[in-house]
Amino acid sequence: SFDSCRLFHRSITNEGIGYSFNTNGFWKTYRKTSYTTLFHDIMNVKTSEDIIFPVSSGPSFGLQFVLDSSKYISRKREVNSKPLLPFKLTLHDPQMPPDLRSAGVEVEPGYQSTFLITPSEVKTSLETEGMGEKRRNCRFRHENKGLVLFNEYSQTGCEFECMMVQANNVCGCHPWNLPQIGPTEDVCDAWGNYCFDRIMSNATNAMLCNCPFDCTADRYTYSVS
Repeated sequence: SFDSCRLFHRSITNEGIGYSFNTNGFWKTYRKTSYTTLFHDIMNVKTSEDIIFPVSSGPSFGLQFVLDSSKYISRKREVNSKPLLPFKLTLHDPQMPPDLRSAGVEVEPGYQSTFLITPSEVKTSLETEGMGEKRRNCRFRHENKGLVLFNEYSQTGCEFECMMVQANNVCGCHPWNLPQIGPTEDVCDAWGNYCFDRIMSNATNAMLCNCPFDCTADRYTYSVS
């Protein structure tokens, strides 16, 4: 009887605008910038901070939903036309931004996909904070100095911002469907979008960022059939 559709809301991802399920309230995650304010006012974002938890585990308590691509399918599709693009999904800590680029899984249209999930929790005692970041090799959520877009630190969010700045510096623009982080405010054309995506997709660029592991996080290991 529970209507889970109301838990899907427009969200910001490192591949552009997407949908997120059962996450933190928008302003709990994001700082107020000109982009996030406009995004909040136009899109159907989640305003409450409550996260719904399942009453138990197992297939009987799993989430089932349908991704409907029918409105994008032409009724006069040719036999030799290009195949439909897959959807891209990822599972993540509801208090952190989704990472579709490195952790996304493609779900093909016309198939039933089953995710088997194993959750784990990473916890670090606050007493270790005095050891220094380099020694403990992780960063706590409240250690958010330097972040422009996110209220709390996460490795995913830190790398997201860092790589957008790198792409902005190289390409001299930013795509319309990603937050403006770098110094250039020009919106990318087709070539600029290609350039920006190429920089964001290069995993070696993340190694240039000062983004250590999360000291505290919920992680989800999953397999898909």
